[in-house]
Amino acid sequence: MDNVVKLLFNDGEKLIEAISVSSVFDGGQFWFTEELTFPNDKGGEVDEEPYWTKTEINRLNLKWTDGKFFPNVEELDFDQEIN
Repeated sequence: MDNVVKLLFNDGEKLIEAISVSSVFDGGQFWFTEELTFPNDKGGEVDEEPYWTKTEINRLNLKWTDGKFFPNVEELDFDQEIN
């Protein structure tokens, strides 16, 4: 599922597309979303410098075998591929 939201400003004569943000979902395997937070919004802040934040979410399906979870998350290196 793809979703695009466009933010329009009125300059007094016409509407101007200021920015567009996207959300993309693909069957739970891939997820990407952008969102805008303005200074007066909850969680917004007044900051003169723009900044970038990137968040990564990893999901791991665990199996309960012989009274414990497999794989053991305490032994995992989350930077490696898990087979």
